[in-house]
Amino acid sequence: MNMIQVSGAEPPINTWALQYINHVLMFDHEDNLLARLLLNIGQYLFTEGERLANHEQLNSAYNHFMWSKIMYQRCEMKEHRKKSTEIKRINQYMMNIELQSNPLDDDDDDNINNSYLQLWSSNNYHWYLKQSFSYPSINIQTLLWDIDINNKLHFITDNGQNYSLFYLYNEHVQSSYLIVTSNNSYLQLWSSNNYHWYLKQSFSYPSINIQTLLWDIDINNKLHFITDNGQYYSMSWSWISQVSYTNTRSLVFLIDGCHLFVSDFTHSSIPPPMSSYEIICPLSIIAIAFDDDYDRLILIHSDGSLAICSSSSNQINNYRTIIHLSEIKSIHYVTSLISSYESPIKNIHNATHYRLINQNFYFIENSHLHIYNLENKINISLLLNFNCLTTTIDNDDIKHLYLQDEHGKIYRLDNNELHAKMHFPRACSHFSAILNGRFIGLTENYRLYLNTIELAHNCNSYFIHDKTILVYSTLQHQLIFRSLINDQNTVEISHRRTGK
Repeated sequence: MNMIQVSGAEPPINTWALQYINHVLMFDHEDNLLARLLLNIGQYLFTEGERLANHEQLNSAYNHFMWSKIMYQRCEMKEHRKKSTEIKRINQYMMNIELQSNPLDDDDDDNINNSYLQLWSSNNYHWYLKQSFSYPSINIQTLLWDIDINNKLHFITDNGQNYSLFYLYNEHVQSSYLIVTSNNSYLQLWSSNNYHWYLKQSFSYPSINIQTLLWDIDINNKLHFITDNGQYYSMSWSWISQVSYTNTRSLVFLIDGCHLFVSDFTHSSIPPPMSSYEIICPLSIIAIAFDDDYDRLILIHSDGSLAICSSSSNQINNYRTIIHLSEIKSIHYVTSLISSYESPIKNIHNATHYRLINQNFYFIENSHLHIYNLENKINISLLLNFNCLTTTIDNDDIKHLYLQDEHGKIYRLDNNELHAKMHFPRACSHFSAILNGRFIGLTENYRLYLNTIELAHNCNSYFIHDKTILVYSTLQHQLIFRSLINDQNTVEISHRRTGK
């Protein structure tokens, strides 16, 4: 709103709004206003749905609950905060209406001898048979939906046995992520950005068939799925930012299935899915690790094999590098390959946190930190007594690997031993090691820390420039420069985004 004088910013121009502050809600950004509108509309539709349900107008009530759920889901996407309690209540109301609209009749011929259970779902005023279960040796006497747990059904048989049945809806889209299964034994994670879908990761499950999938309603980017033999699995994803602080080049890597797009921002700003050049592989790429000091890049494939890239143009068969921008001087080519049989990665489904420092390739698998030397092919394994949240590498002359656990405690790897260094007040999904043994950390709730000191509570990104300056942006579209030598704000740039 630009109502208050801020150091270094333009003079306030909206002071007139101060006299109305007790009568209206004001927002710093149009996205915040939209989120509030979605929330209020969702609340109104839910209240109206309750009123209609109490007056036995079930079809109209069902539609209001469905619209209310859509509003809450869109509010989640804008605020990046879950509305689990509200959506859970809506789902319960919708299930009760479905059950009232299509009650189970003990005399119904479809429920033969009370030993055959069918699950139906309604949409657009039409009922669909979703699943059927046969219980030939028992007779079902009573059915009841669980009032606390979504999609859980209890039933009692004629011999007094109590059974429970979970049903997971196949809602495979969460925000801009999409899960795709191929032949029920191949799982792919896609991400959408700039009007393009990117294949981020692929996993093969040759010995099982995936039957149903569900995103977790409370934990972001966590997927649950059940196989044909009744086994339950879960997978969690998180964004890992690997940033190089060398001043020679500004490379951006983007994974899209078998393609790795590389843009050199030193010469020009090229928005994805365009790129300066791309590397095409015979297998899907699930992650990369790089070391700019040695101009080396490793591609981790979906089968666990490793493709090693360098600036030498002697690339191996089945790999191609396509140049889109002729001004690029140094380009990566795949020059060697470590097969899945020789690879230090034994279970690609459990391997995470890939890093590369000189000749050492680091990753975590099954609660062990692995250090694989690319020259002598020796793999060292260290047992971790904590769950690693994220990792980083410092910018010293001799680089070190740092690990942060899920509680915010940071460890440094020295001579293949881990030493505790510092503890953030909260776990930080992104953190960096800076001058004088200090650390910068950013939580998922926009809190920015310098060691244990909170610098900002509205930060959405940061970067370390030339080792001495912290640059971070805020939710109010401000860009702030802070000296890491004297801990003072040197410059503050305020920019108000318009609708133009």
